[in-house]
Amino acid sequence: MLRLPLAAFLSFLLVATSSAFAAPVDRRIFAGRAPGERASFLVVLRGEADLSGAASIADRTERIRFVRDALAAQAEVSQTAIRARLDELGVRYRPFFLVDMLEVVGTRELAEELAARPEVSSVAPNPRVRMG
Repeated sequence: MLRLPLAAFLSFLLVATSSAFAAPVDRRIFAGRAPGERASFLVVLRGEADLSGAASIADRTERIRFVRDALAAQAEVSQTAIRARLDELGVRYRPFFLVDMLEVVGTRELAEELAARPEVSSVAPNPRVRMG
């Protein structure tokens, strides 16, 4: 019987299951771009804020404040590790909290690295929207 130390087993398990967590990278993000070319994309996270307490707040302004604060707190917690990684790499990004996501400017390799993180739900195109 083969016996693995716990650390070796957990490392194997992490590697073996990492592809099970990988979020899809929308192929439209890098369509028509050269290898290594950067593009703007959205990294959407899996976490959800607990908004259950909002229903018991009678005052509309206070209820809105509660929801805003809960969403901002959730984003702060869930985005910490990804933001640290992007800072480490010197990558431009912009965090959002109404939808727990970050706008990132990076390469396909970076998009795939971020998509492999368990906290990432999807990596989506960042469409240009004309106003007016």
